[in-house]
Amino acid sequence: MSATRFTLGPAPFTTRTFVGRPAVGKVGTPVRVVANHYALSLLNNITVHHYDVVISPEPTKSLARKVWAEWERAHGAKLGVMAAYDGVKNLFAPKPLPQDHMQFDVVLPATTEGKRAKEFKMTVKLASTINLSELTSFLDKRTSLSNNVLTSIMALDVVFRQSPLKRMLPAGRSFFDPTSRPVDLGGGLNLLSGLFMSVRPGVGTMTLNTDTAYTAFYKPLPMVEFAREVLGRAMPPATQELMPRDLIRLEKMVRLLVVAVKHRGALNPRFRVLKLTRTSAAKTKFTLSPPGPPAEGAAAAPPAGATSSPAKGGKKGAAGKGAAGAAPAGTGGVSGATAALARLTVGGKPREVTVAEYFAAAYNLKLQYPNLPCLVVGTPQRQTYLPMEVAVIDAGQKYRGKLSEDQTSNVIKIAAKKPLERMAQLKQLISTTANLASDPYLQAFGVKVAPELMSVQGRFLSTPKLQIGGNKMTVPRDGSWNFANARVAAGARISSIGVLSFADPRYLPEERVEEKMDALFNMCEKMGLVFNPNKKTKTTYPIRSARTGRGGFGPEAIKTALFEIYNETEATFGQRPDIIVVILPRKETALYAEIKRVGDIELGVPTQCLVQAKIERANEQYWANVVLKVNVKVLGAGAAVPATTNFSLAQSKYIGAGESVMLVGADVSHPSPGAGHASIASMVATMDPKCAGRYSAEVRAQPSRQEEIADVRGMFAALLRRYYLANKNTFPKKIIVYRDGVSEGQFDIVLKGELEGIRSVLKKAGAYEQTRITFITVQKRHHTRFFATNPGDNDRSGNLKAGLVVDTGVTHPTDFDFFLQSQAGLQGTSRPTRYAVLHDENNWTADDLQLFTYHLCYTYARCTRSVSVAPPAYYAHLVAFRSRHHLLSSESMSDTASVSTARSGDKDAPVPELAKVHANLAASMYYM
Repeated sequence: MSATRFTLGPAPFTTRTFVGRPAVGKVGTPVRVVANHYALSLLNNITVHHYDVVISPEPTKSLARKVWAEWERAHGAKLGVMAAYDGVKNLFAPKPLPQDHMQFDVVLPATTEGKRAKEFKMTVKLASTINLSELTSFLDKRTSLSNNVLTSIMALDVVFRQSPLKRMLPAGRSFFDPTSRPVDLGGGLNLLSGLFMSVRPGVGTMTLNTDTAYTAFYKPLPMVEFAREVLGRAMPPATQELMPRDLIRLEKMVRLLVVAVKHRGALNPRFRVLKLTRTSAAKTKFTLSPPGPPAEGAAAAPPAGATSSPAKGGKKGAAGKGAAGAAPAGTGGVSGATAALARLTVGGKPREVTVAEYFAAAYNLKLQYPNLPCLVVGTPQRQTYLPMEVAVIDAGQKYRGKLSEDQTSNVIKIAAKKPLERMAQLKQLISTTANLASDPYLQAFGVKVAPELMSVQGRFLSTPKLQIGGNKMTVPRDGSWNFANARVAAGARISSIGVLSFADPRYLPEERVEEKMDALFNMCEKMGLVFNPNKKTKTTYPIRSARTGRGGFGPEAIKTALFEIYNETEATFGQRPDIIVVILPRKETALYAEIKRVGDIELGVPTQCLVQAKIERANEQYWANVVLKVNVKVLGAGAAVPATTNFSLAQSKYIGAGESVMLVGADVSHPSPGAGHASIASMVATMDPKCAGRYSAEVRAQPSRQEEIADVRGMFAALLRRYYLANKNTFPKKIIVYRDGVSEGQFDIVLKGELEGIRSVLKKAGAYEQTRITFITVQKRHHTRFFATNPGDNDRSGNLKAGLVVDTGVTHPTDFDFFLQSQAGLQGTSRPTRYAVLHDENNWTADDLQLFTYHLCYTYARCTRSVSVAPPAYYAHLVAFRSRHHLLSSESMSDTASVSTARSGDKDAPVPELAKVHANLAASMYYM
């Protein structure tokens, strides 16, 4: 059917429906659980009037909210209309305006910030009228999804946002109380806790999905103090400028921030930061024109900063030399600040001046930090230079960059609350912060919120049996199992191994390294891996300590150390290394990334990184998990690649029953917000018709923020060709795709492009008629959580036991989807994964697909636990994440990379090349 697109909140939705729910599942032990959704009751006699809104001149998002607030005060009250506005172009009202097409004058009064009154024209035109009974009919499965139904859902979502927007800081669909006590994250950032709210259709009812939320905000600090926090030290002395590395790091943090200036007395206008100058205020120059006579009635006031229009063809990040930005003269001739500016332009001619000179003349301000760079504010066409010490960061600005490892760790510690604590906090937020019971907008639209969270029906699914080594089986318990006295299904043979340590040899000498390797080797043999006795691999392996350079372990030092241990290992055993074990002094992203890049791309050898602190206190379970990774990597890097690896499903009626199956995982990894790096598309697929555990991978770079896989045909064709060759020139009968990272608004686009790409490859190969495809999306970025009604249904972590499936109440009213909490709890409140079936030629029942997906979660090769996401999608994510280290780009992924001028999501920006994984590792699961 054709699909109509429109925008619902921040994401586009379509009227297209996908695979209908075959029936509610019945297999498993029934259990009653609480969801963090509130049921909504609607008045069917309410008619929602939908208006298109145009504001002229077009305001920014924050300014649009102020325009709307003034409209409500000046016009809404007089009209007696309690309307809801989405901040862009949609207005909803529970009763009609006097006319279908109206225009209003809205005036924002002058402020103490020196801003003049702003006048806007707000045009409102009726777009449609919708009775909420249409929405109720859809929820009860009496009518299909339509534009009117989607518009009703959007209207309700906008209505719920109106009251929080008046008193809280919005960030996406979450709201944060600016008066709450923040948590200091360091680096110039605070962490605020808040409330997430989203209106969603459920089975038979609309629901309000609520959750706790945590987001980092910039501290409202003077810019110099903020720079101190970001750089983690005091500012350099007056005679010394920032190091280039520090300047670039700081620029990444301040770009696009809004700052107020404090050097103009009562006036403190606000500006958006574009970038930093590459030179200090004492060296950054611009061309100053002599002050001329003022216009009649003009007031004497120099501009807020040193204004410059960059010269055409000017170098990016240059010192700031540009055309004149004239300062207005004072009334009655040259006096005061104007006289000082006139002295800078002796002879009445334009001349170059520094920003420091300008501020001394215009404001009698001798800069305390003339050695610091200037903020470049304004617009790209008309830039203004501000010394950092005159700027203060405006409050309430969300941080959109990537947190450091320490900051991320702190956020997790704060946000990871046990289920009971999380539910209690959520209920308190709803009753106090949201105050839904007395919300005037909800009352106007006839919406009531149930007083208690929803109770829904769930089921605990049965645990699978796993095939391990020695033709034995094991049955996991509570989502995990122990590999004590067990062997892997297929053990690798290791003939050549080397050890490279980046740890300080004073604290981890060679004899200590040998002790740790003995523990690893013992566990390897215990679990079924074999060391070559003829080459005495266990006793003659080389150990080398990396030599640090003057600036620590830079890329060249890391590469040199890896090549040296590679050559020494090869010389010792007469063959290239099967694996190199690398000891890290600490968890360090840049060091790890370069080790993996060199190993994956240049040397073609698997690497296994171990962190010093972890191996110092390692127990048997730790070494067992390391062995699982080592085994998978070494098996794939050999000449003969076995179908299975560590373990597999012992039996399954869904695979190996006469019809060959290919499991496919796909994902697209995007750069952090604001970065101009490419997105990475990845695809993995099983090479064994019984899906025993080995996956082959394909990866591509593509334009930033593009969610649809651009080269789906090329990637799938390569995987299908490998499957064909590995299985005696036969194709799979079933293909089951688990597609990660797709939001609901992108379902239609992704399905059309990627399903059609897979089909076209099958047609070209002559396998289309015999192969049936199922396409399933995998969603982790949602806010639905489940809580036990009976404490006996919890595991030791306080979370519901592994194997919980929910396909009623809070799922889609008609489409085939379900929530699966396949993992045992570890920290905080477990998040279930939502699976939505977009296309199905295999006629799955709800029970069969839910059970198959759950059992797959026990086959993730590098741990003895069921994981939260089906392994095909998990492996695709790992491949995409690893491939970030393989980008051949001038833009480094480190903190020292320059700020990209390309906007995130720019489809026309050049896509950097992705280095190919070495041929020795092409068939391996190197990304493990």
